[in-house]
Amino acid sequence: MNLYPKLIALGTVLVVGSALASADTIGLNSMPGNGAVNSGTVAYTGGPLSGGPTTSNISPATGAVWHLALPGSEWVSIDPKSGPDGGQGPGTFDPNGTYMYTFSFTINTANMYSFTAPLELLADDTTNLLVNGVLVVPPGTLGTNAHCADGQPNCVNPYTLTAAQQAAFLAVINSNTTGNIVLTFDVMQTASFYQGLDFAGSLTGTPRVIPPVPEPSTLLLLGTGLIAAAAAVLRMRRVY
Repeated sequence: MNLYPKLIALGTVLVVGSALASADTIGLNSMPGNGAVNSGTVAYTGGPLSGGPTTSNISPATGAVWHLALPGSEWVSIDPKSGPDGGQGPGTFDPNGTYMYTFSFTINTANMYSFTAPLELLADDTTNLLVNGVLVVPPGTLGTNAHCADGQPNCVNPYTLTAAQQAAFLAVINSNTTGNIVLTFDVMQTASFYQGLDFAGSLTGTPRVIPPVPEPSTLLLLGTGLIAAAAAVLRMRRVY
């Protein structure tokens, strides 16, 4: 029997298998490109202002009115002139209504996820949060629907998901079988001034089932060793 291709095949399977069993980190933030795996882009899907799905960064220069952007993130809005010092145009404001933003990312369904950094939210005036259509943060939880959330009348304090809300978030993630996750933020503008959204957090996924022996690193070493052995067999055949 031909030993060379069998060694190559077995070694490749072990190397690939060890890679699939590795952990991964997913950045959740409204500004992609900070080096996090699976970092997505916030899209505007509808509301009182037309346009989208492109959003604009509107982060304030100081934290006097709106809290500075969360680490690794940016405030975003469909209105590029929105923000604590702006509006849709000179002398105008973003009209009242619900502005819907979405953030999509993918997960490895072979992994179980937990929060590396709890999700924090900032919104003007307020927002809810749905994960694949499941309500995790109800409307009105941030602020009172009358002023910028949180820390009225200014956006000075980020809102961190409670333990129960984090559990609900992870329940949706860890029961997902497609690998596709969509966060939906219904930003509610009620005071007829400016609207925007900022969020940040991260997830870490680890294999659901980890074989006690051998470990993934051992499989990787074994796989590369088998490939090396196959190469040695091939060299010996050439010599003889």
